[in-house]
Amino acid sequence: MTDNVEDKLIKVISPIFQITAICISVACITFALFKGLSALHIHEKSPQIEIVTPKTVKELGGFPNEVTTGLYIHEFQKFDIVNNDFLFSGIVWFLFNPGIISLETLKKFEFDRGTIIERSEPNVTVLDKKLLARFPIRAHVAANLDYRYFPLDDHRIYFVLTHPLVSPENILLASSNQEFSVKPDVRTTGWQKIDITVISGYGESTLDIHDERKTLQYPSIVFSIDYARHGTRYVISILLPLLLIFYLTLFTFSFGDTSSRTSISLSTGSITAILAYRFVIENLSPNTGYFMLSDYLFFLFLGGSFLVFFTNIIDAFAINIPIVYKKFIIILLHTIVITTSIYLFIFW
Repeated sequence: MTDNVEDKLIKVISPIFQITAICISVACITFALFKGLSALHIHEKSPQIEIVTPKTVKELGGFPNEVTTGLYIHEFQKFDIVNNDFLFSGIVWFLFNPGIISLETLKKFEFDRGTIIERSEPNVTVLDKKLLARFPIRAHVAANLDYRYFPLDDHRIYFVLTHPLVSPENILLASSNQEFSVKPDVRTTGWQKIDITVISGYGESTLDIHDERKTLQYPSIVFSIDYARHGTRYVISILLPLLLIFYLTLFTFSFGDTSSRTSISLSTGSITAILAYRFVIENLSPNTGYFMLSDYLFFLFLGGSFLVFFTNIIDAFAINIPIVYKKFIIILLHTIVITTSIYLFIFW
């Protein structure tokens, strides 16, 4: 009787071995996740804009007149980075010499990838022999966001102010960080403002690639805000269930030969659970046409669960896989999960 019990124990993988491997795996993944959360991951490409240099000044035919331009964001009525939807109210202001451009022309500014929903009449005052015109606006903007690192992503949101009715040969919109500000208590739930940047110059629209004379140029300013994801809600909601299901799948190796049907049923259930959880991940994730970090994590744990499932199938219906090989598979899977997590969270 004692010999039979010992034989059964030899043929199953000890839960202590499994728990030890899981603890090491969790510690390594937690470390990699902490490093990933601590770093700033911004992959957005800057909009195309030609910066004014001595060379471009010469090409423009001399020094154009400058109009100091600023943007003040008072409030975000909608701040949805996941769905790339931004609605804000604020003030666009210009400090200019009325002899070089009229107020009527100046007020016809636009935002790239956006629509100005409301544009109130300007509040005009005289400042240092110039006119200061402040336009209260309400604008809807869609940014060109890069979600590759979701759910550990950080973002740089660009607000590109342009004036298509003015040529940079005559007028340039000049601005700097000093002329761009965001109200300190503006609400951006789940996101923390890190930095702001302003680049002024001019943009180009090529109407005919074979004829440079048909290229339109217009003054342009790029206002950008860096936002870091604040909190771990998304990453925990995605990563933790996948980890729990995967670790449960590995425990099917500890059931022994007499419970082969149970092992197969549990590993099948784990695969089904991961596939079903894909719908939850889809609801949390941005809608993109490329793979994100969350997709790689999903396929990582799905592939690992399939390997456990096929191992249980072979062990039950083909050949009796020795315990040493099962332990090797467990160690191999933990190693793959750890190294992939470190790569994705830190080096990707």
